[in-house]
Amino acid sequence: MQIGWSAHFGLGRAGCGALALAAIAVGCVARQPAASSETAAATARPAFGGERAAFGETASGASLGQGAGRCQNVPAISTDPLLADFEQDSIFVRPVPQRWGTWYMGNDGSPDGRQEPDSFAAERGGYGGSNYAVHFKVQGFTEWGAVLGATLRYAPEDGIRCPYNASGFDGLSFMAKGKGRIRVNVTTPDTVPTDEDGRCKKSCWDSHGAFVFLSDEWTEQRLPWSAFAQQGWGTAARLNLNEILSINFVVGRADQPAELWLDDLKFIPRGAGAGASK
Repeated sequence: MQIGWSAHFGLGRAGCGALALAAIAVGCVARQPAASSETAAATARPAFGGERAAFGETASGASLGQGAGRCQNVPAISTDPLLADFEQDSIFVRPVPQRWGTWYMGNDGSPDGRQEPDSFAAERGGYGGSNYAVHFKVQGFTEWGAVLGATLRYAPEDGIRCPYNASGFDGLSFMAKGKGRIRVNVTTPDTVPTDEDGRCKKSCWDSHGAFVFLSDEWTEQRLPWSAFAQQGWGTAARLNLNEILSINFVVGRADQPAELWLDDLKFIPRGAGAGASK
């Protein structure tokens, strides 16, 4: 399977291949370039804490398709907008009723590439004197680059995972500092291939996103949904806020070296002033 990370982010030819599925669902590790590693990854579907279940799979193993059962009419949950402040130093997004997700880091496996840390971990030194934030440094990745991201799912019962309905919010906000430029992507089934939790059949992975320029000081970045757009090289799709699969912070190959500190990621509540950051 030679779709994946490069097509995912629109930043070059195929790079991470089979690990794209694991990364979108529950996590990713830096790819080893050997084909045997990719084959093993596709078989085992590695994830933080063990192997993951297939999309929509119930605890009993029964499949729950996107168009059936609980995934057909996922409610918009507009309470508790905070997704992560990293104070628990956990791979999971902030747990609230019916919401589930995990953090991951990954890259294209370029031989001379360097990513710090190697896998997701919070680090001391959060915004405003808080204990933890995420610190992500990358350089030398020449295919598509590197990514820090989080899956997001509606989880009404144990074992059921559906795309998350974020239509009750006006956008995303987060605190960030660092060096370079990142692209904040939101993936939905309409831009994700059919064999990787989506409905897209060709020219996939042109996700909706917005570029953010980092500075040395902590800055609040506010991105209304209107700021998110496709880059134009893939199948055209609207941003369907009813079905979000993941939120990704991507460092492209042309934007390295780069360094990102991230804290206090949250949805913007309705009417809270979602104007984009200057």
